Amino acid sequence: MGVRLLSDNAAADGTETNQVKVAVVDGHDNPVPNQTVTFTADNSATIIDNAITDANGLAIASLTSLKAGESTVTCGVATISGLSKGTLG
Repeated sequence: MGVRLLSDNAAADGTETNQVKVAVVDGHDNPVPNQTVTFTADNSATIIDNAITDANGLAIASLTSLKAGESTVTCGVATISGLSKGTLG
């Protein structure tokens, strides 16, 4: 599973968002559609939505915070997990 930060450095105002994208693939690097991906974040960041992978195995989640600083986003599908770091400030 690959995790990538799509947008970074949103204002820590509880409205602006950063986004992360995850690509879910099987053991043969084939995309895995229709999988629920759960996202969590630290540093008081709030994940706005969990996501379901599309036909290409991709899922995108947005996060926001009222606290400036780096947040680590962790995502998982069953026994697969990954993480990405971004900054709200």
